[in-house]
Amino acid sequence: MAFGYDPAGASAWERARYGALRLFYGRYPPGMALNYVWESRLPVGTVLDNAYSARAKMVVARSGAADAGRWVTERHDIYADYRRIVGGEPPRIVGVALMTDTDDTGERAVAYYGAIRLEPGADE
Repeated sequence: MAFGYDPAGASAWERARYGALRLFYGRYPPGMALNYVWESRLPVGTVLDNAYSARAKMVVARSGAADAGRWVTERHDIYADYRRIVGGEPPRIVGVALMTDTDDTGERAVAYYGAIRLEPGADE
């Protein structure tokens, strides 16, 4: 889940860096991302820094192999997760990405994805 960049809350260095990226790409890149992952060993709920970017957090949504080979449904309160993990009000969502990635582990994985829905929370 990628969230919009907000220059109002950024440091001078970050504003300069994002400004340069905006000149190059024509728009700001996302400001923060929450990545929900299926991890083989860490407990569900663990939050990790992304190894490649300080602007992304990894949230363990599933762990282990017990559900491997079957369809599973994931539901997350993205608003609450952002407030708990990053702090403050989340900016607008600017992107959703799905991927199957084992390049850091050297393992092999196959994944299939079904319908993706973003719905308002129970309070809305």
